[in-house]
Amino acid sequence: MKAKKIKDCLPLVNGIWTKINYQFPEIFDVDASQLDVLFLSNWSMRTAAPILRMIHSDEDTSMLTEAELTQLADIINGIYKHKWDKLMAVAEMEYDPIHNYQDHLVESIEYSEDVDGSKSGSGTTSKNDTETHNMNNSGTSSNQDNIYGFNSSTAVGEGNNSGTNSNLESGTITDVQSGTTSNSETSSNDTTGERSREYTKTGNIGNISTQKLLNEEIDLWKYNFIHEIMRDVANFVSLPIYEQ
Repeated sequence: MKAKKIKDCLPLVNGIWTKINYQFPEIFDVDASQLDVLFLSNWSMRTAAPILRMIHSDEDTSMLTEAELTQLADIINGIYKHKWDKLMAVAEMEYDPIHNYQDHLVESIEYSEDVDGSKSGSGTTSKNDTETHNMNNSGTSSNQDNIYGFNSSTAVGEGNNSGTNSNLESGTITDVQSGTTSNSETSSNDTTGERSREYTKTGNIGNISTQKLLNEEIDLWKYNFIHEIMRDVANFVSLPIYEQ
């Protein structure tokens, strides 16, 4: 291969990053075409690595074909994708920079309750009423008839009627009632469910000052994830030698 520079081997449009097609999360507002431009603007003057000469089969040209770019992208993905995914997980992590302690607990408990119950009862009732009636009625009556003579004010008895009567009533009434009652009841209640709770404890354990934590946070964001993964590709497809 005649050309030795990266810019002569990798196209600017539909270049290596278009073929790598790594999926960035929403926190990075960048696409593959932009990465192709950014990549060549930083490393286009580097000397091409031997891997490009091994892949490229046409001795008359230096630019890799689409099939060769796809082959190169597959090799890069196989080597670096796992590393990039790990770095991406760190970049997406949400945290409080001034708290260096966090305890997050999620607890879930399944439960089942089986409650059976029964209730029974019995009773006996009885009633015995007795009524006694005893009535005795008696009486005496008399009647005397008197007559008066002509021009006489003195009565002369003519006749006397008298008599005695009596009435006796007696008796007993008995009312007997008896009976037995019983009842029973059975119930069953099965309950299943899940109880869960979640809580998070955060704070500063006190061995690092807030100012130091903030400085470390600033140093962390000086690290550029995009440049890190582009540097991996640059080191794979080129040598750290710049040709004029």
